[in-house]
Amino acid sequence: MTGDKIRSHYKRPNSDGDKIRSHYKRPNSDGDKIRSHYKRPNSDGDKIRSHYKRPNSDGDKIRSHYKRPNSDGDKIRSHYKRPNSDGDKIRSHYKRPNSDGDKIRSHYKRPNSDGDKIRSHYKRPNSDGDKIRSHYKRPNSDGDKIRSHYKRPNSDSDKIRSHYKRPNSDGDKIRSHYKRPNSDGGRRVPC
Repeated sequence: MTGDKIRSHYKRPNSDGDKIRSHYKRPNSDGDKIRSHYKRPNSDGDKIRSHYKRPNSDGDKIRSHYKRPNSDGDKIRSHYKRPNSDGDKIRSHYKRPNSDGDKIRSHYKRPNSDGDKIRSHYKRPNSDGDKIRSHYKRPNSDGDKIRSHYKRPNSDSDKIRSHYKRPNSDGDKIRSHYKRPNSDGGRRVPC
């Protein structure tokens, strides 16, 4: 032994004095270490994950049974992404092209009257054309959006978290029942 420590039955010294994980890594012909039964050298000397990645016709590596080459030489996820009419890739049964050629998530996003996309049953357009989360955000008197039952406007038109933050005497916000002003004006966490 050279005095170095190795994990017995896990790491063992290699012929060049380096340590490899036995039954896990084994030296490659070029002296590099690969994970046996997991990675194997490719024809170009690179390492690929056997039974997981396989070389493509152009020498690139793809995930077999997961990615397959597209007609334009790009790789797509089979049974997951399929090429669109304009050559782009979309997620089948998940995204579908919109009338303007953009992609939207079917049954999730739908185009708004102004051509924008909103999440149906989740976001709805506000009177000013902005999108808000229905039953979650509602417009404030100044046109801003707040989270209903969560944030409410403060007297200074700032937003605070009701039942969580309350304004301090100096106009700052503190977390009620968590922080309170100290006698010297600073804030501390009560014990």
